[in-house]
Amino acid sequence: KTEDDNKWKCTELTCDHQINLNYKEKERLLREHPNESDIISRNRVKGRLQPTRVFGDGHYKYMKFFIEWKNRLKYIDSGTGWNPPYVTAKPDISCYKLNNKYDKFMIIS
Repeated sequence: KTEDDNKWKCTELTCDHQINLNYKEKERLLREHPNESDIISRNRVKGRLQPTRVFGDGHYKYMKFFIEWKNRLKYIDSGTGWNPPYVTAKPDISCYKLNNKYDKFMIIS
């Protein structure tokens, strides 16, 4: 609760890892893949994947997984190539100091 009006207040502790919501992720992709004009298409990585930090989706991380994926799905390249890694499982880590007077609970989802 806030001190001023005794109403509940939500404090967002994390940020989404999506190109349209997090400019840092967009800048990272553009910086790491300057010669791939299709790196961002439809607010997605290579026009397909929305999150930029994931546990799975190995074909966006390693070329050997991409080759298997490409052969299985008959992927047609847009002409700029496929040069992973595009996404990572590396987390953003942040700290938040709890205020015993106002911080009552945390919702993790």
